[in-house]
Amino acid sequence: RFSFWDLITFSMPNIIMMIFLSLYTIVDGIFVSRFVGSLALSAINMTYPIECVELAVGFMFATGGSAVIARKMGEGKAGESKENFTFIVTVAAVTGLLFAIFVNLFMDQVLTVMGTSQAQWEYCEIYARILMWFSPFYFLQICFQTLFATAGKPHIALILTVIAGIENMVLDYLFIYVFEWGIAGAAVATGMGFLTASVAGLIYF
Repeated sequence: RFSFWDLITFSMPNIIMMIFLSLYTIVDGIFVSRFVGSLALSAINMTYPIECVELAVGFMFATGGSAVIARKMGEGKAGESKENFTFIVTVAAVTGLLFAIFVNLFMDQVLTVMGTSQAQWEYCEIYARILMWFSPFYFLQICFQTLFATAGKPHIALILTVIAGIENMVLDYLFIYVFEWGIAGAAVATGMGFLTASVAGLIYF
């Protein structure tokens, strides 16, 4: 049996997780606009589509992979489901690394396609270059969020996402306000949130 209430309680952690993921960029924007300037804030918004592409590809791996894994688990093929899990996680991490290398190699072309102005250019380049090197961890975090639900434990994914979100907020304050790293501090703080959630997922599984 799977009632409507079961559906709500099972899906609610995933809904809250998506809200916290969105808060990453919002919190960056608050600190950057307050302590760096409006031009730096516009640079974060300008580079956000890159992160959206990562999110879309990451969810493609996560949802497709979790469906295959869940089917194998339901068929009693535990060994195959574990192999599928390892494959999906590995491909996600490698894809994140390739994405980071590609965007950093062709950063000028990417920023040009997105319509970055000369005034925004330096801020956009600094923020995007730093954040891109955390791409493998971002891909893993996205995958683990869905795979925790497949394992029947979406609340663990929610806890990790909330912890990573709080970490991002604290590091934003330290890196941007206390250490005065500017927009680079915002990128590092966000990336550290990805790192924490992904490493915790690796340790758990």
